[in-house]
Amino acid sequence: MANQTEVQKEDALRFGSVILSIGDDIDSLVNVGCLRDFAPNAKNETTDLLFDNCPVSKKFAKGNRMSFALALAEIDFTTLSKIDAGLVNLTVQAGVLVPAATQVIDGTSKAYQEFLEIEHQNGSGVALVIASVVGSVDPVLVEDVDYELVKNGAGKYGIIMISGGAVSAMAQNFTVTYAYTPNASKTITFNTSGQKSGVYVRMQNTDENGKIMRIDLENATNITPWVIPFVSDNEEDVATLDVEIEGDVVDMYDEQSVS
Repeated sequence: MANQTEVQKEDALRFGSVILSIGDDIDSLVNVGCLRDFAPNAKNETTDLLFDNCPVSKKFAKGNRMSFALALAEIDFTTLSKIDAGLVNLTVQAGVLVPAATQVIDGTSKAYQEFLEIEHQNGSGVALVIASVVGSVDPVLVEDVDYELVKNGAGKYGIIMISGGAVSAMAQNFTVTYAYTPNASKTITFNTSGQKSGVYVRMQNTDENGKIMRIDLENATNITPWVIPFVSDNEEDVATLDVEIEGDVVDMYDEQSVS
C-alpha cells in the first residue's frame, strides 16, 4: 500500500531526551541529572456552556498550567527539598575540612575561557577557596589576572584561563590547590501541614545541530506523594521516584522547527 503522506517538517520531528533543571529562580537552575519517562502535560480545563437556542460555547480555565511527569533516577535529598519545598525541611551536616586538596588538569585539549571543573565541591554549595594554580610551563598564576574562579550552570565551581595573562599556552598541566568541606549527611523532616513553596523549573531538549526546545514553569511544586520502589539485589537497575511537578507556564521556546 502506498504511503498516505510524507514528512512535512523534518525539523519538527523531536529526537532525544531532555535536561531538567530546578532552582529558586531562573538564575539558580541546577541540572537534576538522570531521569526516565519525561512527559509535559497541559493542565487546562475545557467546559461546554449549553443553551436552548444557541450553539455550544467553549470555555477554558487553568490555561497556563502544565506539569512535568517523570521518574527521578538520581534521588537526591536536595532535589527533593526543592520540588516539595514547604512540605519538607532539609538539614545538611558538614563534614571535615580538607585544607589542601590538589588536582592536575591537562590543558592540552582545552581553550582559554573554557570551564575546567574542580573535582571536589563544598557540600554547602558556597564558592571554593583556591590557594594556588601552578602551570607546568607558566608556574606563577594570579587569580583574576591569569585565571578566574567561576560557577557553571550546574552549580559547580571551576576555573577558566584568561587569554592575555601569564598563561602562554593551554598545552600544559595546571595544578590546582584548594580547600573544600564535603557534606557528612543530609536529613529531611516533614511538616504536618502548611503552605508549599514554588520553584522555577526548565525542560530543555537539544538536537544534533545544537538547537533547543525548552519549556519553563514557575511557582512549580511536586503534586505526587513519594513512592520509591527499590529493586532486587539480582536486578541490574536502580530505584526511581515518580514525580509530577506542576506550575505556571512562563513560555515555550523553540529553535528547532522555525519555518
